[in-house]
Amino acid sequence: MREVRVLVTTQIRLFPPDVVPVLKASLPESGKKIQSLFDFQAVEPIEHQGGVTGIAFNGGIYKPDSVLIETVSIEARRIAVKVQGKSEIATSVFQAVSHQLEELNDGRPLTEILCTHETGSSVILDFPFERILSGQFVSFLQKSAVKHTKNPWSENLILPVNLKFTVRYKITDDTLVKKGITLASKELTIEPRIQSSPDDRLYWVASPTDTETHFKLIEDLEKALAEK
Repeated sequence: MREVRVLVTTQIRLFPPDVVPVLKASLPESGKKIQSLFDFQAVEPIEHQGGVTGIAFNGGIYKPDSVLIETVSIEARRIAVKVQGKSEIATSVFQAVSHQLEELNDGRPLTEILCTHETGSSVILDFPFERILSGQFVSFLQKSAVKHTKNPWSENLILPVNLKFTVRYKITDDTLVKKGITLASKELTIEPRIQSSPDDRLYWVASPTDTETHFKLIEDLEKALAEK
């Protein structure tokens, strides 16, 4: 992995009922305190089926590292943090927000049920995208598919653009089963970056992992497919 150009991380935390003081957080004075934590530029209600279900703080800055905080959304049983940086920064942002929420909650801690992670990165890797595909399929693309998609006005070239997998989760933890918690399917994506040249070997890789695990996954991918 020669270069990381973009890194985006999301943490989603789920909570038991009546733990997150979402209504208090939505009050003007409380919202201003949370907004001032990271100089959020916009505060907006979260609406669902015509009703307000939470509040979102957008466009903040994590000052120790000058990292953009895209959004912090607070709902009755869910708090999501998305930053253009590593997972530890998202954790620090959450901890600051949760401390403020605990003050609104008369000191009662926000004990989470679970925390899920998603990471996306634009990275330059040491293999061409074609190495992901079988030799037979590449041959089909270069011969039959090119032949059948040509026209008399131009030359045509077929390039692979993405590879996506669905990661499904079957809950096995008894505590989560009893609470009726389910985990939505996530995507594992490996694709050439939009508007980049194949020669750039610039990829967008997204995985349902924290940033440290995400980069280990990329390293393993690169080892498996690097040109010998």
